[in-house]
Amino acid sequence: MVRVIAVGEPGEWTQKGNFLPKENVAFMAFHDVTDTTLEYLSPTIIYSPVLAPSFDCIELAILLHNLGFKGEYRAFARDLPKPDLIVREVRQICPRLSFQIVSET
Repeated sequence: MVRVIAVGEPGEWTQKGNFLPKENVAFMAFHDVTDTTLEYLSPTIIYSPVLAPSFDCIELAILLHNLGFKGEYRAFARDLPKPDLIVREVRQICPRLSFQIVSET
């Protein structure tokens, strides 16, 4: 059973050295995140970069919020100057979504 979804290209995850659990991880593109895939995979947590080539964390947060995702959403960033500004914006737009930025320095 998949418990973790990593949104973005798998190569991008490994190149940037982002931490992900070794088991029960499904990689998918932004456009593959649908109510059907969330229902089928039943993730407890979703990870993504704060900024990816084809989407950003605010877009994904809005999508997850609109799909009624009940798990946690965590976005990774390196050397992000003010992550709290993004977190505050996402929480304002998507109040029912558990969102946090994992900042790597």
